Amino acid sequence: MEVEKNVDVNAVGLVHTEEKTDGEDPALFKTSSTEAAEVTLLSADAKEERWVLWKIDMVIMPLMCTVFFFQYLDKTSLSYAAVFNMRTDTHLVGQDYSWLSTLFYLGQFFSEYPMTYLLARFQVARVVGVSTVFWGIVCMCIAAVQNFAGFGAVRFILGIAEGAVSPAFVLITSYWYKRSEHPMRVAAWVSCNGLAQIIGALAMYGIGKITGAAVESWRLMFLITGALTIVFGALFLFLMPISPLTAWFLKPKEREIAHARLQVDRLTDEHLNFDRRQLWEALMDPKVWCIFVLSILTCVTSFVITFGSIIISGFGYGSFQTMLVGLPAGGIQIFFIWVSAFGMRFIPNSRTYLGCFLTLVPLIGSSLLLSLPIDNKWGLVVSCWFATVLSDLMVIGLSLCASNVKGNTKKTTVNVIYFIGYCTGCCIGPQLWITAEAPRYHTGCVANIACLAALAVTFLVYRGLCAWDNRKRDRLMETMGQVEYEAYRIGKQRGRDPSDLTDLEDVSFRYVL
Repeated sequence: MEVEKNVDVNAVGLVHTEEKTDGEDPALFKTSSTEAAEVTLLSADAKEERWVLWKIDMVIMPLMCTVFFFQYLDKTSLSYAAVFNMRTDTHLVGQDYSWLSTLFYLGQFFSEYPMTYLLARFQVARVVGVSTVFWGIVCMCIAAVQNFAGFGAVRFILGIAEGAVSPAFVLITSYWYKRSEHPMRVAAWVSCNGLAQIIGALAMYGIGKITGAAVESWRLMFLITGALTIVFGALFLFLMPISPLTAWFLKPKEREIAHARLQVDRLTDEHLNFDRRQLWEALMDPKVWCIFVLSILTCVTSFVITFGSIIISGFGYGSFQTMLVGLPAGGIQIFFIWVSAFGMRFIPNSRTYLGCFLTLVPLIGSSLLLSLPIDNKWGLVVSCWFATVLSDLMVIGLSLCASNVKGNTKKTTVNVIYFIGYCTGCCIGPQLWITAEAPRYHTGCVANIACLAALAVTFLVYRGLCAWDNRKRDRLMETMGQVEYEAYRIGKQRGRDPSDLTDLEDVSFRYVL
């Protein structure tokens, strides 16, 4: 009689096998279509799992952090260049500067639908690597622009090039880490936003001191950041493994442990297929649209960062002073990112409550920026620092995408929906910062206050929807009993790979709150 083996993962990431005869229903035993799920792992203790996790962190996190750092540095460089005569050299007037920001995110917006297909159909790491090299080339082209038309075209193309990175990083995080590990890892690469603010300002300060260069200092800044982006994009392309099962830095047994860790956590493996059924499910799920609203509201408020250097220089600071005075904003940003990460890690089901609480920081900053006397320079500068504390809210939103969605196509779709909202908010945001209102920017500050208040409400609505679904599943299990419930759960799989079931199909899945 032919014997097949069913692989089951226990609570510490181990795998054991069960035998079945060929007369029994294979759907009752099938747990994964991947090759690693068909082999038996030797017992592994918690120490071995920690060692595997440490090796993953030492390779995956630096690669992701470096690429995300350069993505944000490219964005903040526009703000730094603006106070080093970029607007004069390229003949920008009126709302032209705001439109440069909007055009970038319009490019990202139009790239999201094709990126949904590419990320679901091709290896995510390869898509990111190629797009990173491409955006480095486009970034260097900014050094050649002479007017608004050329500048706007390059910014639009740059937005298209960068469209894959953030959605892909949510996927990569879920491919390598358990749900309990998501907040700290998402915080690690998002905190590179704050680091880019600090290093970018210092770099612009140093480059601005160069005399006798063949090009203006702001053009040199884009040449340098673009060239470095190409180098690190190529490194990402060749060093980032496709999945734990192909990790070049892990030994064979370690690869099995890395894969088993995710199976016990009921997460999604990378499947190179596009499932229209999962796409439709994502579009009909109200929790997904809450995530969409969260992303819009977060990003409408984020343009106090883009205009931060201009706001500070408007209070009477020179170009070099503006770079130095703005430095603490990056450090404060990093601090609150890690506040959110540690809160999510050590306070169970606290993510949405943390989101509500952390909206208070930029809310207070924007309110003070709007109301303090114009001659209170340092008070306004400090208000500007706290008004820019928004990346921690992005960490919470991204961690919800990574932890609360299952199914390869659905997860990809939700990530892209999040970033369509991100792009929509980022297209709207710059137009609310009206040049004629400088340096106070009344409309922008009022819009920030309103959006942050709505953001807190949306976090609570999302929490309510997730809690409702969790309670329904708990009641179902209590009503049926363990044996009947397990048979019901397996029947819902319909012979499909459990790692590609969606969160709605997998009745054992529970949403984090």
